[in-house]
Amino acid sequence: MDKRQPKVTLGITTYNRIGTLKRMIESLYASNLEGIDYTIRIFDDCSEQYGTEELQQMFPEKVLIHRHGWNHGADYNIGFMYRSFLETDDEILFNCDSDLIFNENWLQKGLALLEQTEGILSLFNSSSHETVADIGGELCIKNSVGSAGTLMQRDVVRLICDQISKEESYLALDVNWSNLLQTNKIKLYTTKESLVQHIGIYGFNSTKSGFDYGKGFTVDSIINGQIINDVLEEANAVQSKEPEIRKLYYLFPFDRIKQGSQIVIYGAGRVGQDYLQQIRLTQYCDVTAVVDQSYMNLPGARSPEELKNIECDYVLVAAHFSSVRESMKKNIMRINGELRHKLVDKVCYSIRLL
Repeated sequence: MDKRQPKVTLGITTYNRIGTLKRMIESLYASNLEGIDYTIRIFDDCSEQYGTEELQQMFPEKVLIHRHGWNHGADYNIGFMYRSFLETDDEILFNCDSDLIFNENWLQKGLALLEQTEGILSLFNSSSHETVADIGGELCIKNSVGSAGTLMQRDVVRLICDQISKEESYLALDVNWSNLLQTNKIKLYTTKESLVQHIGIYGFNSTKSGFDYGKGFTVDSIINGQIINDVLEEANAVQSKEPEIRKLYYLFPFDRIKQGSQIVIYGAGRVGQDYLQQIRLTQYCDVTAVVDQSYMNLPGARSPEELKNIECDYVLVAAHFSSVRESMKKNIMRINGELRHKLVDKVCYSIRLL
């Protein structure tokens, strides 16, 4: 007999950011939700950019919408979502946000791994939250996790709502419940490989910039690759005095490169520059060097001959045409044959309709 699937609330808190929200929706509905007994429950904090009718149109199925009459703030809205979840007969809450994108099988895998925890599992392994215990397998333990991207069983949500007042939930709710759960000896589990990814980048509404790229998150679909491309391109445009509008944009091969690696980029043209821009924004890995045959005319570039002595984990072959990349790989092998197993020859790009 097949095991009964739990009833799941996909709880989504929203406030403006309509472009980010639409990307999240596209990624969500493109993921595999087959066989999951879920309901999408939206909690809108009185957005000015859209109302209930627009939200109903953006979410075509399995959706219930609550819209506040005035803006309460993000943390209060999350706390309200928790209390509303307890009024349903659902068993599991996924704390979503309008700035997440999803691997194809994120929910099936997340629900299976949740059974190995004490009722709480973050699907986003952030570099900003330190791992305190590697328990082997696919999970690790942290002292704190963020709300967005976290699965919670009903008992955990009830504990949070019983112990944290409405007034306390106005500020730093996830910090408060992380401390609360630890006090109650409930371990905070995280997937080692992120199954969701945040696409909200500081810089749209502030002078900061950064992209918290989840450890191990794999770009496993054209849709997610397109979204990350567009987000990074827009962030670059915000930071540029004269933003360049291009039809073609090259996506760094996140799925081939281990986070935190030392890499060399072979090719300082458009592909290599796009890679560098994305690495600068995400802080995903470290660039040991950029090499190019025309290094003498390119500030910061070095001669490919230096590959004889450069230590690195990967060499990215950064060129659009496959014939050019084949020539570059032959040159690399001529210079240093030991780099054979470190070569990454994958060029993906998005085409924008201007």
